[in-house]
Amino acid sequence: MSKNKDKNIIYIISIISCIDKIKLYTEEFKDHTSFLNSNDQLNYNASLTLLLTIGEESKKIDSNIKAKFNNVEWENISGVRNIIAHEYLGINPLKVWNIINIYLEPLKKTMIEILNTEFDNIEMINEILKSNFYKHIEYLKIEI
Repeated sequence: MSKNKDKNIIYIISIISCIDKIKLYTEEFKDHTSFLNSNDQLNYNASLTLLLTIGEESKKIDSNIKAKFNNVEWENISGVRNIIAHEYLGINPLKVWNIINIYLEPLKKTMIEILNTEFDNIEMINEILKSNFYKHIEYLKIEI
């Protein structure tokens, strides 16, 4: 397996991890206002950082994989990253809430599909998942 393919595995696992962490940080909230205003915005800011990471990692994924999985709005994902990074004070919390609640689960499913169909290095994937950083997504060991 080439180093680029290995890196794609890491980018995809990182995206899945970020999505699951965002879900963990937002599951107690019923709407964008409570999400924004609780815990001195700790959950909101953590989720923004994770959305930024999703956008950054998605930009690194090989273009052949992106072309094959063109149901993913790759440019919009990196666009969200750019807004968070460069227009932080102008971010609309309702849009962030909608991204989290509408778009992340389908993205996660596609990322898992990519892992299942594009990579045959199960040992490497399982080795990555042993890290404490990914302990909350150990379920991927079973799915792959």
